[in-house]
Amino acid sequence: MPVVELKVDRNLVHSDFAGYKLTFDPVPVLRQEHEYEAHTVQSSSNQFSLLHTELFAQHNHLVADPWMRHCSYFFNNRHQLVQCNYDLQTGNALAQRVVLTVDYNDQGDEELHRPGDYNYTIVFVSERFCVICDGMTSYHLVDTGDRSRTGVQDWERITRSPVNNNSGNRGFALFDARLDVLQERKQISLVAGHVARRDAVGPDQTHVYYMDLTWARWTLSPTNKEWSYNICQRLETTGSLHYCAFEPRADSLVIASNHDVQTPEERRAADEAAAARLNAPDDHDGQLENGGPPSYSWSQTDDNVLICFNVPSTASAEEFDVSGSNTTVVVKHLDEVIFTEELYARVVDDLSALKLADNGLELSLTKAEIQNWPRLLAQENDDVPEEVHPIQAPPLTIPNLQDPVEECDIISADEEIRWVIFTEELYARVVDDLSALKLADNGLELSLTKAEIQNWPRLLAQENDDVPEEVHPIQAPPLTIPNLQDPVEECDIISADEEIKMVRFNLTSRSITHTVFLGPPPLVLTTTLRPGFPAAFSTRQGVDASIWLQMYQPSRPDEWSVRHEGQLHAFGYVQASKVVRKFTVCSPDLDYVVICDPVRYLLLYFPSRSPADGLRRRNGPPVTLGKQNFITLDDAIEEILGITTANNVITILSNRELVRLQV
Repeated sequence: MPVVELKVDRNLVHSDFAGYKLTFDPVPVLRQEHEYEAHTVQSSSNQFSLLHTELFAQHNHLVADPWMRHCSYFFNNRHQLVQCNYDLQTGNALAQRVVLTVDYNDQGDEELHRPGDYNYTIVFVSERFCVICDGMTSYHLVDTGDRSRTGVQDWERITRSPVNNNSGNRGFALFDARLDVLQERKQISLVAGHVARRDAVGPDQTHVYYMDLTWARWTLSPTNKEWSYNICQRLETTGSLHYCAFEPRADSLVIASNHDVQTPEERRAADEAAAARLNAPDDHDGQLENGGPPSYSWSQTDDNVLICFNVPSTASAEEFDVSGSNTTVVVKHLDEVIFTEELYARVVDDLSALKLADNGLELSLTKAEIQNWPRLLAQENDDVPEEVHPIQAPPLTIPNLQDPVEECDIISADEEIRWVIFTEELYARVVDDLSALKLADNGLELSLTKAEIQNWPRLLAQENDDVPEEVHPIQAPPLTIPNLQDPVEECDIISADEEIKMVRFNLTSRSITHTVFLGPPPLVLTTTLRPGFPAAFSTRQGVDASIWLQMYQPSRPDEWSVRHEGQLHAFGYVQASKVVRKFTVCSPDLDYVVICDPVRYLLLYFPSRSPADGLRRRNGPPVTLGKQNFITLDDAIEEILGITTANNVITILSNRELVRLQV
């Protein structure tokens, strides 16, 4: 499987960027109240998994038209799709208007939304078509007509299809849709997800939540002009879904997740293999049940022989019995003979030293004569080698004495023995505090503070000090951060427990053909830069945020890569430091980027390089800075439900009003 590397375009990276400067420039704000409140569906009490939380909390209820970025849409609580347009020439907001009404009693299964359903999701696939998922069971293909006209618009639903009737799932979210014309036939590819639950295989969990993805297609028949719907593929992942988008022509689906992406067949095969491993009996269990010889090991000293048998972990010492003579040993387990052999030499008749230890059943025998046995059994073809580890550590040797340890050899713990290991005169004076002594991995460390700032040519006062200074400093210098000179902070420390991978699943081969290893940090953002193109994604590169776009060549469909499209200077570092954030979006021309919290605060960043009033670094290039603007919305905004961006305007959706920021 080819691994695709993220190759950074150095022409887009600027090492002289020094950060962001807070600006107090006023931002014009336009407010527009809704006739009806925005429609939102909250997660139910049964939807408590991490996948459910991400799906509902990160849902953007405001959708921008890629062909008209200043025009946005949302559903109100009367199931009406509302168009919110903005006049670029006058800089004023146009009146909101309803362009489509979904029948209350026809949501795909003739029922209203109920607890457990998902929110509406909308994807514009062309200048005339959009796809709506009702959050329950159905897709709606809508003919919008010319959306740029200023007159009355009345959108028309062309067809409706269930997402997947065979799955039995209710509640779907549309992640991506794409319109392609292949062989003079229109084709709309769709991918939707449902958070499902299945029984776990291992003993540590009772059930597992996973994202069930359904890849389907609408195809327009050239003869009867009707749309036919068919399901192409289903995919599953237990991890978070960071990115999901079709490539051009929709022959492959690109998914980014922190867990593996599998087909249902691959997952079932993996579960069956895991269940077989869990249910498979241990080798020694079968040997004991069948009365065959169990595996064993042995070791010896000059006086003793220790035989260790592998037995089931559920066995107890009372189930075993040992008998024999001074040359033979017979071991029984529940009246089944598991060991009967003649020993290499005689042992003492006492065969009662049998105990159940952590590593198995141990039988300790005392040799009749002090000697070394070349093998355990009498027959010469005994192929069980002796373990090199002795039964126990040998007794401490006492110099010049063969007697055992006596009381005079035991030193009282109350008495201390001290040795002088270092007494020297230093090269120069130090601070009197000599308490900075600690035991490290490489030995005992004593840290001293110089009385005067200077470099010592040697450690000791005498000139014949032949102990050279180590080149390594006392501690490693702080990590350098590209474009910034600040030290490493907590936001730079990223857990490496789970690595995010982006995979390309090809429909023809029914397998993953390419992989991009993105590392532990989650994606900074995803956005649509140009209409008709796949969604771009942003990764953290040092302190910057790099924007990447899929590259696809129809003449060579087996090749796939990503292209470095743009750079948000120092924004990766900025975004990682913001703990409370709901949405992170940028403008199509990458002129600005916004971090939005759940309530009423926005952080607006302009990464464009501008001179900082003639400031220069000492012996270096001029300092370039970006601008940062902190915006506080009105108290009436209880929660920010959605946000869209255009080149000069930011649109924010709340429950009761629409707010536009002119930037």
